[in-house]
Amino acid sequence: MPNDKLKLLIVDDSLTMRAILDELAEHSGKLQVAGAAANAEDALGLIGRLLPDVIALDIGLPGMNGIELLDRIRAHWHDMKVVIVSSAARKDDAVCANAFDHGALACFDKAKVVSCGRELMSLLDEVGHGRVRRAAHKGGAVTLPASHDHHAPPQQQGEGVVVAYFSSTSSSAMLG
Repeated sequence: MPNDKLKLLIVDDSLTMRAILDELAEHSGKLQVAGAAANAEDALGLIGRLLPDVIALDIGLPGMNGIELLDRIRAHWHDMKVVIVSSAARKDDAVCANAFDHGALACFDKAKVVSCGRELMSLLDEVGHGRVRRAAHKGGAVTLPASHDHHAPPQQQGEGVVVAYFSSTSSSAMLG
């Protein structure tokens, strides 16, 4: 029986966040963690080797930040799907607008990773399959670009970038 789970690459400098995402993905039944990287340079090597279906990307990385990495991903793997989960990515925050300007299609509020983990996994799955059900993400955890946003790439079947932004600075607050 072939494995029909989407391959997920986690890029986050926080070991705690990588572990949380790994656990959520394992229990989702739809995602398989293909690899994890703590910085952008390692992520680039893994992306080229693993060709993941979807990437969960931290913006606050050491060295090259997540937005710079997103630009590199878009330059080399145009249709690579990427998701931002950030404590700064509150509903309609400027962090999201910046991510959308660089090709992201969704942001997820990191403070809600534990309480809304199923929604994050559903979002990653939808993005990996090239479709996001806007109606399923009306709560405060997800920000999607306005459909009239001229900066966002066109959403077509099988295309898109979703970026997950995690900041290690809020991991303990989220867990504690």
